[in-house]
Amino acid sequence: EGGGPPLVSMTYHPRSGAVSAFAGIRGKKTDTRFVELFDFCNAMAYSQFDDQRRHSTAAMDRAAIEEWVAHGLAPERLALGVPFFGVTRSTGEAKTYAQILDAEPSLAERLRGDEA
Repeated sequence: EGGGPPLVSMTYHPRSGAVSAFAGIRGKKTDTRFVELFDFCNAMAYSQFDDQRRHSTAAMDRAAIEEWVAHGLAPERLALGVPFFGVTRSTGEAKTYAQILDAEPSLAERLRGDEA
């Protein structure tokens, strides 16, 4: 009793050289691009830091999308992963959003804030 065929996805780290590596891979017989074998390609942009040690910024998300599109890959196959945790800049300690909000409840109202 199922719906349709299963979805097939893959995950990669943007700005790691992965997009350059797999963007040019094509099948020998069909000329099918590697990414066309997947329903979704999930960019794990949330596992990176900028030069100020900020975790998962909007600029990083944009860079992941721009990298994908610059290599001529279909945007409809790209899924952008988002973090469900935060990272302390000074120590690198990961915390859940519940832990972050417990420590600094005002962040629930400051939607643009990325620091406690």
